[in-house]
Amino acid sequence: MKKKRRKKKRKNWIRRGTNFHHLRNVCMGGNDDVQNLLRIYIEKHEIWHKLFRNMDLNQTIEFLKRVRRAKANQRG
Repeated sequence: MKKKRRKKKRKNWIRRGTNFHHLRNVCMGGNDDVQNLLRIYIEKHEIWHKLFRNMDLNQTIEFLKRVRRAKANQRG
């Protein structure tokens, strides 16, 4: 008899010190599709949220662009 494969639940995704980060937050309309998930080390994931809170990827990119422009304006 063949064993049935069980679908892995989200809580079982943690492997070798990594987990998944949503590129677009679920609370902002994101989902658990593979295209929306990034496997990342747990420590880096924690740092990401300390720096950028719950910004999604596009919001983070725009934020960093604003920081770069502000820094450039301080020089001259």
